[in-house]
Amino acid sequence: MFGSRIKLAFRHLWKELGFTSINIFGLAIGLAASLAIFIYAGYHFSFDRFHEGSDRIFRVLTIDRALGVSSSAVGITTPAAGPAAFERVSGVEAQVRFMQQGQNLLRAGDQTFFADNFAFVDSNFFSFFNFPLVQGNPETVLREPNKVLLSESLAAKLFPDTDPIGQQIEAAHTADPVQIQGIFEDPPANSHLDFDMVVSILPVASDTNTAQFLQTWTSIAAPTYVRLADASDWERVLADLKEIGRENDYGNEGDNFDLTMQPLLETHMYSTELLFDNHNNRKTDFGQIRNLLLVAIFLLLIAAFNFMNLSTARSGKRAREIGVRKVLGAQRSQLVGQFLLESVLLVFFGFLVALAILELLGEYVGINVPSGFVNYFMGHRELWGYSLSLILILGLLSGLYPAFVLSRFDPVHTLKGNVQSQSSGKWLRRILVTLQFTVSVAVIIGMLIVRQQVAYMNAKDMGFDKDYVLTLNLNSQSAFENAQTLRDELTEVKGVEGVAFTNALPGTGYGRTSITPEGYTGEETWIFSITGVGYRFAEVLGLDLLKGRFFDEEHATDAWEAIVLNEAAVEAIGWDDPIGKTIELGGRPRTVIGVIKNFHYVGLRYPIEPLMLAPLQNAGGTIAVKLKADQASAAIASIGEVWKEVNPSDPFEYEFFDEEFQQLFTDDERFAQVLSSFNWLAILIACLGLLGLTAYTVQQKTKELGVRKVLGASMFQMLLVLSREFWWMLLVANIIAIPISYYYMSRWLSEFVYRIDLNFWPFLVAVVASFMVALVTILTQALRAERIDAVKALKYE
Repeated sequence: MFGSRIKLAFRHLWKELGFTSINIFGLAIGLAASLAIFIYAGYHFSFDRFHEGSDRIFRVLTIDRALGVSSSAVGITTPAAGPAAFERVSGVEAQVRFMQQGQNLLRAGDQTFFADNFAFVDSNFFSFFNFPLVQGNPETVLREPNKVLLSESLAAKLFPDTDPIGQQIEAAHTADPVQIQGIFEDPPANSHLDFDMVVSILPVASDTNTAQFLQTWTSIAAPTYVRLADASDWERVLADLKEIGRENDYGNEGDNFDLTMQPLLETHMYSTELLFDNHNNRKTDFGQIRNLLLVAIFLLLIAAFNFMNLSTARSGKRAREIGVRKVLGAQRSQLVGQFLLESVLLVFFGFLVALAILELLGEYVGINVPSGFVNYFMGHRELWGYSLSLILILGLLSGLYPAFVLSRFDPVHTLKGNVQSQSSGKWLRRILVTLQFTVSVAVIIGMLIVRQQVAYMNAKDMGFDKDYVLTLNLNSQSAFENAQTLRDELTEVKGVEGVAFTNALPGTGYGRTSITPEGYTGEETWIFSITGVGYRFAEVLGLDLLKGRFFDEEHATDAWEAIVLNEAAVEAIGWDDPIGKTIELGGRPRTVIGVIKNFHYVGLRYPIEPLMLAPLQNAGGTIAVKLKADQASAAIASIGEVWKEVNPSDPFEYEFFDEEFQQLFTDDERFAQVLSSFNWLAILIACLGLLGLTAYTVQQKTKELGVRKVLGASMFQMLLVLSREFWWMLLVANIIAIPISYYYMSRWLSEFVYRIDLNFWPFLVAVVASFMVALVTILTQALRAERIDAVKALKYE
């Protein structure tokens, strides 16, 4: 019985091949796009869930309320907080600190390689987190100073033919050689911690400075995690930890610093506003994921409405079939089952086509997941269940009307073919078309506004020149020792306009420090951002000097007596004339010698905070090299030769500063790209639906159109006959979509400190575009109607 129903379903779908193709292809496009976003969102929601007891792990964060600071939460805390929580707070099972140091140059014999993500960690790191060890025991590794574990990929580079266990290597960020104790699997892509080398945080006996640092309550520098016995007990644990902090003068009532906790499972997507969160690799914004999910739902709705609409419109053609089958004794339940089966089969074929589209075009949608969408889908069985449920739901919903409405009519009426004129079917189609275009118009408006905001961010003057600036990192002791020589020789390279040392460039994270400005008693605590820069830093980055002067080698005392402020710092302090005023920094006064124009050193989601530039007495961690645009390629080659001459044992690696800084806008640019791509898909799906419906209308009105043609109807009159009801539906769709889009996009823009003002242009463009798209689509069918043979049309049944 079931086999015969399958055969009948295939026979009917093949008979209506044109309709079937339009329906399947339109649904497949929507399914492919929405499935890509759902897989992408699922990947981001999976972050850090592979750790045992992940729901019981929390990050310890610091809240900074000092004067001069606008972003109060930071991703680090005092080094003593974690051990204190473990030792003194009941319910804390374990704590671990992860102090990422960035890139590190390694030497193993004659081999030199970079560890891209090197970190100091507590000895229980691999028993706290579930990063599997290939070699070594998680309970015994890292229990002594100068012990190290490497990732599989890094170990394969350093020791391709020998066992790395027990081998010693030299690392630029450690005073002594370190010994390899184990090998760990490369961290999975859905881990917010990314590292290829970890070293025991334990200091050697003679290193009293590090030992004191690990026990201090006066510094904020350590990413820290705690695991609780009961996740619901976190508020009590936090209260106890805060009490310990107050005992150590950290977080007393009215003080500027306090402790808080963040669930590990929120670290990846709910840390956008956190500063000093550089160890949180690959982090993204939940708001962007939420927005993409809304786009996916919209696309799925458009495709589903389109599919349901076409299925409903075409179902009336089977009126006589229903009547005949009822006369021959078919039960209503059999008819219902047949319609639902055909609908589910259509959705299933659409889903298979969607997977094929993802496999072929997935890399072009603007988002991606490790191994690709289809491989990710096949490797996660839970997605199969969701997909099966989606297929059944869409199939059942789209088959409901023909299954339950048509199957209930009397055979006498159905044999006469009068079902097509039933008002219930017309109103259902009208509602679905209106909803479809409502979603399409809303997506168009959202796309235009997002693109405007991204274009505004890309075009906005950041206050510095980031183009043609090359950055070189000093990742070894020898590179630091040779830094002055390197700088002097680089200034002589043809095509180089300027060279300057710096501790950090805009966008890479500046430090913060407490100060006391002249005129204040010291009872207030001021916290300003600070970074160390070389003498020609302002020239290399094109910073605008508003008052005074910048650091100068001819003024020898600048190195320990001078400071330069930005406008925000002067405004926060309230000085009318800052030049000559002093700021107490590190226990000694610094004289303000200059004021620079504000520049965006943390992107556009945050306000510009007070900033101090302090002169570097020696080399910084980075050398910034300004290149002449027309000589950049030749200059880079010459810089490489100079580097190899000065640092023969260190590999030459460089980056372009503009590319590094652009990473701050990655999420917003991705959202704009995805929304733009999927906007065209939404329009295409809507056009396919409209094309199918107008084709159905032409077929349904064939006799009427033939009569009109005989009576001399023009092309324009034919167009009016076919499109009259569609224009009203499109008008209603725009009326609904515009206020909804305005409200939602206003909320999205409010997330940016620096943003565009909403104007009427995106809304006007969306309205005009929706009517033009509909006009072109309907016009194609009007042309077809105009070519109807009037004689045949008058005979049409």
